[in-house]
Amino acid sequence: MRVSAFQPAQVIIDVHRAKRRYTRMRADARFWDKVLLPADGDGCFEWIGARKHSRRGQLHMGHKNFCAQRASWLFAHGSCPYDMFVLNRCGNFGCVRPDHLYLTQSCRGNRPLKLSPEQVRAIRSAELSHRLLAERYGVSKTTITMIRLCKAYEEVSEP
Repeated sequence: MRVSAFQPAQVIIDVHRAKRRYTRMRADARFWDKVLLPADGDGCFEWIGARKHSRRGQLHMGHKNFCAQRASWLFAHGSCPYDMFVLNRCGNFGCVRPDHLYLTQSCRGNRPLKLSPEQVRAIRSAELSHRLLAERYGVSKTTITMIRLCKAYEEVSEP
């Protein structure tokens, strides 16, 4: 896949340049300036810009900091819900290739939050600790807390 195949967003941002001058540059052009493309055309698009402590790329666009993977998803697909995480299929934290990315509700991509209504009811009525329930259902303790407080899976009613 070639980079020119993507339809980047028409966002324009101010970029701080040397000698304290500001020049206007499209956000997608600034983004692709910080990406190293593979020689063979099949590998990861490696982010060579700034990185956060989590090793994921970071890009400043329009007075906000964006994860480089989220920015890549936005440029390739046009939108990304705020309650969703953008993760890599390839496992490379620096990869921003759009076809290596996917959306999930869980920041732990290998454990998406897909509990059945019966499981949610069982969690709400269980007498077990949050830790034990989290291990049993393969979710985090925070997820168990949110389910018990009816802040997650609100659509599931009590029997």
